[in-house]
Amino acid sequence: MIRLRSTALLLAGGLSLAACSQPAAPAPASADPKAALTASIAGLTAGNYAYTVAMDDMQVTGTTDFPSASAAWSTTFTDAEPEVIDERVIGEDKYSRKTRDAPWEHLDLSRMPEAVARQGLTITKPDRTGATQLIGMVDSATMDGPTIRGRLAVTKTIGGGIATQPLEFRLEGARPTFTATVDDQGRLSRLVVDVPAATAPPEPAGAWTLDVTGYGTTPTPTRPTPTKEAPEDRYEITGT
Repeated sequence: MIRLRSTALLLAGGLSLAACSQPAAPAPASADPKAALTASIAGLTAGNYAYTVAMDDMQVTGTTDFPSASAAWSTTFTDAEPEVIDERVIGEDKYSRKTRDAPWEHLDLSRMPEAVARQGLTITKPDRTGATQLIGMVDSATMDGPTIRGRLAVTKTIGGGIATQPLEFRLEGARPTFTATVDDQGRLSRLVVDVPAATAPPEPAGAWTLDVTGYGTTPTPTRPTPTKEAPEDRYEITGT
């Protein structure tokens, strides 16, 4: 896949609840699969969870706590030039680093409102995984216990940040198949979208996989240390 390592990438940007004594019974085979999918994202829209997204040579692992307007995520590239980028957003403060032994660089998002709006940097939406957007495009589905299979009808460009960046131009106008899995409380635990091959530029077919854990139990991201201020030219480049 194409690695989008622009400043925008650096700027872009959960285990189940405590076990009940009596687990919820699996949904019956006759349940409405679309209704089950819609209900499954309630944990994401509540805004506290952990997640991992994987596709091709990129993996994003993150946590979100919408009530505190904070999120943390790491993007790992595993191609010929391995790299890990750590990022956190807490309110209007953005932190990032490219190596684990380097200080975190701080950006004041209030100084770049246009870039913030364009890239969706501040935590204004509880679901940062893209699942809500994708499930909203479900065209047909069947359900067998906790597994839901079907097809999406993608009529617009996929957006939503780093987690869905690999899908941004690959799915527009496509009708990819998907498989979703819900846990014993009906919450989305996995979503796999089959991504078709691309010709310009050439990209092989693959799969975009989302795993969600930690509903309601994920720790709130904290401000990292040590930090340094971003250079002024970073604001000039990204703030317009």
